[in-house]
Amino acid sequence: MNIQERRNKDGKITSYRIRVFDHRDTQTGRQVFRTLSVKYDYDKTEAWNRKNAEKQGIIFEKQVEEQTASDSHITFDNYCDYAIGIKEQAGLSPSTVYTYNGYRQRVAPYIGHIQLKQLTPAAINKAYSDMLSTGVSKPILLYLEVS
Repeated sequence: MNIQERRNKDGKITSYRIRVFDHRDTQTGRQVFRTLSVKYDYDKTEAWNRKNAEKQGIIFEKQVEEQTASDSHITFDNYCDYAIGIKEQAGLSPSTVYTYNGYRQRVAPYIGHIQLKQLTPAAINKAYSDMLSTGVSKPILLYLEVS
């Protein structure tokens, strides 16, 4: 784990960048790293901020090791493509894959653009009510509730 201070033009610390080794690329053999940014809290001391960054780094490193750290930029639609692809490789029947893709296409206009880290219950409830008001069929809404 590597922690670097990120500074603005005036030299003030704005955040800490935490860099953690993830794996080696199987084709190139190069190391692949994951990064996390921790914002600097100006209401706290520099020592507190550094210690907080170290604590967040330890948590992040554990998540990377356990493969539970999420990519912060992935959208719901991209994740659906990924998840359906994995299920398809695992032997999911082509008709089920077709059905899932159909559901995904109907849900995508409402929440497909939202990043997973911002996909809150409130965002899902809003999408649900928007879908009801536009006449999306009930089976699609059940898929959204169960998935």
